[in-house]
Amino acid sequence: MKGILLRFKSSLAWALAAAALLVVCILVAPKDKEMQEGQIVLFKLNPDDAREIRVEFPGSDMPEIRAKYREKHEWMMERPVADEADYQVMERIAGYFSTLVSPKGWDADSAEAAEMGPARLKISVMFADGTQHWVEVGNKTASGFRVYAKTSAREGVFEVSKAVWDAAYRPLAEYRDKCLFSVDYFDLAEMMITYSASGTSLAVKKDGDDWEFISPYKAKGDSKILFQLAYDIDRMRITEFLDPARAGELGLEKPAVRVVLKSATEGEADSEALFAFKDSDGKRTWYAKAVGRGAVGVLRDQDLDKIFNFKDRFRFRERRVFASVIGALGEVEVEGDFQGRNISFMVTKDQFKKWRMTKPQLRSVDEYKWGDLVNESLTNLKAEDFVVEEPSPEDLKSFGLQSPPLRITLRTSIEQTGGVKTLKTEFGTQDPKKGIVYARTDGKGPVFTVPLAFLEKFEGGFLRYLNRSMNPHSWENVHKLKFEVPGGELVIEKSGTEQMWQITSPGKGGVVAATDVKQLMQTSFDKVAKYYAIAPYDEAEYGLDKPIITVTLFYTDRDKEREDVIHLSSKGPAGDVIYARYRKGDFRDMGDLVFGLGKSVVERILKLMENK
Repeated sequence: MKGILLRFKSSLAWALAAAALLVVCILVAPKDKEMQEGQIVLFKLNPDDAREIRVEFPGSDMPEIRAKYREKHEWMMERPVADEADYQVMERIAGYFSTLVSPKGWDADSAEAAEMGPARLKISVMFADGTQHWVEVGNKTASGFRVYAKTSAREGVFEVSKAVWDAAYRPLAEYRDKCLFSVDYFDLAEMMITYSASGTSLAVKKDGDDWEFISPYKAKGDSKILFQLAYDIDRMRITEFLDPARAGELGLEKPAVRVVLKSATEGEADSEALFAFKDSDGKRTWYAKAVGRGAVGVLRDQDLDKIFNFKDRFRFRERRVFASVIGALGEVEVEGDFQGRNISFMVTKDQFKKWRMTKPQLRSVDEYKWGDLVNESLTNLKAEDFVVEEPSPEDLKSFGLQSPPLRITLRTSIEQTGGVKTLKTEFGTQDPKKGIVYARTDGKGPVFTVPLAFLEKFEGGFLRYLNRSMNPHSWENVHKLKFEVPGGELVIEKSGTEQMWQITSPGKGGVVAATDVKQLMQTSFDKVAKYYAIAPYDEAEYGLDKPIITVTLFYTDRDKEREDVIHLSSKGPAGDVIYARYRKGDFRDMGDLVFGLGKSVVERILKLMENK
């Protein structure tokens, strides 16, 4: 019996111990889902369901904040002022509140809980299901990274992240929406700016990344500058709120600038703001009023003078003449006269994306020079002034645009644009004193001016942009050379060895080092200095009726024997350049052209002939 009793007592003791442990676990351990990675979960709510937030500051003269959720992340403040609330502040509070956790907690009457002190902040949140929850925040903990708090979730005092304090403990001004406009850049359809001093209204509409003027003229806007303007306006912020009753005193009843933004969203109200400034002691202060909500304030540290600068009336206008086609350019056609010469030609990008001259003849172009024209001159050409917005026939006649002497037509590549887009620009009267030329695009729109220096890029016409390489065939394929001068000749041919060329005429025999021949051909006949004329031309004018030297190249091309003849003149334009031409041969790029070569080529050939 004793044994049985002992076993019973022992079992009873274990049972009582187990029961006690169970009670402790129930009382101390968090309930189901109340632990999260070692944290005590105080609130596990959906912040998107927050509908009303109240913030009180016990022991402070800071007013109670009360705001209600409206829609689309918009919050409306009801107390202490009726105004739009800063949705980022409100949603930050809702976010920290709804996911509040604690690493440890204490009973309310414990010594540790006393460290909390009196509540200095109270946040109350009502959710979509009608439930209300609150948290009171007291002192910081010793680490400074957490604060003591009580909650409606459970009894006791808990350590929580200081983030909840930082989110809510702020002055009234930081709870108010500092934005002036409810329409942001990404939802912007139209923008109108009115300048009272000049009575000018600037109105533009946005289509994707493109901008177009509605007034004061019909024209393309400069997308880059107008994007920056819209972005700067969107970023304007009130830095200090003022009493709306002071609007008249601050000049906002007769504003210097009025801005209206129209939304691309159907049914969305326009957003309007008024701006005024006052100068004092050489310093300008700007004030603004958000018309829809009535908020008035100061805008400090924002360069509104620069943003609203309208002294340059073309600042926001697209001034790049070829902006609409240059990004997908596939063809450039020049028609007409410049400096009394016809300079008509056409250059087209082929299927391999290589530029080729297609008029007046198929020729290769100098890639460097042509690339510079396209990437620099055409891409960056800007109108300097817009002279007449809607020119009359008399205006066009006076600016030389009724029958313009020169046209430049740009066409896009069909592969890039799905169809050819054409932009024709006409150039009229030149004014050398002012350094300008009058121009107009597509036979419509305003008359504008561009720098006269742009047209100088076309001086000499297509000759300026021809390929200047003189190596029509690889020198390795040349097996015989003939140099002729009045009264004599020198003929050399490749010998059986690669080191020497054999002299075959005159009949004295002898050899010429292959390195000397290669150096002569590759340095003297390497590149054209400049092109001067295209057939028909006066041979005597260029000294090519009686050439001083004739060079004949014999070479093999596609298993056929061919020959090219180059005539060198005793004349030249100036300096160390002489005239030259291809007299015959199948090198089509240069067959009917007069070009310039270095004068040293004559000296080299004559020296070679004298020594042999």
